[in-house]
Amino acid sequence: MIELIEDIESERKLIEKTIKAYGNDPEQNYGYFLAHSTGVNKGVFIYNGKYGIQTTFDEKTRKWVMIGTPIAPEGEQIRFLNEALDFISKNGKLRKFVAEFETEKRKRAVEVIGKRYSVHLPNCVLYWPVYDMRTWNGDRLEGGEWKKIRNLINRLKRFHKVRVVDSAKVGKDKVKQVILDWVKLRNQNSFGINRKDSNRTDYGHYLKLVDLGFVGCNFAKTVLLDEKPVSLTVGWEIPNRNGAYYSGIGVYDLSIPDLGVYVNWSDLAMLKKAGYKEVDFGGSPKPLLQFKEKFKPSRTYTTHIFSITKS
Repeated sequence: MIELIEDIESERKLIEKTIKAYGNDPEQNYGYFLAHSTGVNKGVFIYNGKYGIQTTFDEKTRKWVMIGTPIAPEGEQIRFLNEALDFISKNGKLRKFVAEFETEKRKRAVEVIGKRYSVHLPNCVLYWPVYDMRTWNGDRLEGGEWKKIRNLINRLKRFHKVRVVDSAKVGKDKVKQVILDWVKLRNQNSFGINRKDSNRTDYGHYLKLVDLGFVGCNFAKTVLLDEKPVSLTVGWEIPNRNGAYYSGIGVYDLSIPDLGVYVNWSDLAMLKKAGYKEVDFGGSPKPLLQFKEKFKPSRTYTTHIFSITKS
C-alpha cells in the first residue's frame, strides 16, 4: 500500500533506513532531499512499506519532481515508480511527474509506464563524469598531462593567499552570499541552475542545506582567497557503493580567473587523500562537462530528464 509521507523531518529515521537498505544512486541522501523542501515545493516521500521515492510536490500545479532514482533494487525501480504514479493519479494529484534515468532505464520506463501514461521525450540530457581515484594521479600535478592545470593553479597562488577550510567554520551568512553571488553571475551569463526544468532562479535547496548545517553530508569545504570565502563544495557517500562519493554541489566566484580550476582540483585531491575509490562529479550539460573533463575522468555516463503525464 502506497503512502505519501509529507512530514519528512519527523520520518527521518524511516527515510534514512530505506536509503541504507536499498539506496544506490548519488542523489539518494536525506539531507539533500530535505533541502529541496522549500517554498511551494514540498518534500514528499512516496513509500510502499519497503521502498521509497524522494520527491517534491507543488500542490497548486500538481507537479512532482523525483530526486534521484527510486530507492529500490535496480530491477524494481520502474515497477515501483509505475505503482506510485497509479496511486497519485487516482488521488487526483498528478499533472506532471519529472523523472531522470540513465539511457537504458528510460527505455524500460517507456515500455512499462508508457502503457498507461504519456512518457515524453527528454528535455535535458546530462553527462556525469566519474573519477577512479585508484588510478587518478592529478593530486600530484606531475608531468606533461597536468602542466596546464598546474600552471593555472600556481598562477592563482602567486597572486593570492589560498586555503581550504570547513564551510561550517566560515559562517552561514557568508557561505550563502557565495551562493547568491554565483547565482547572479550565472543568470547574467544565461546559464541554467535548475537542470530539471531550466528555471534559473531555483537555488533554494543550496541555501537551505547551508541552514541545515549540511546534514547528511560528509564534506562541505570553502576556499578562502585572501581570507574571503569564494566557493562551496559539498558531497556525501553514495549508498551501498563501497568507497564511492558524490560531489553534489560546487559553486564559486565566477569573476575570478582560474578559481574554478582550483576549486574542482582541490576537491578531487582531498577526496583521493580521504581514501575514496570513486568520485562522481555530478550531471552537467555538454559545456560544463567539457570543463570537468580537464580533470581527466575515467568514464562518463548519461542521464535523461523527462516528464510523465496522464494520457
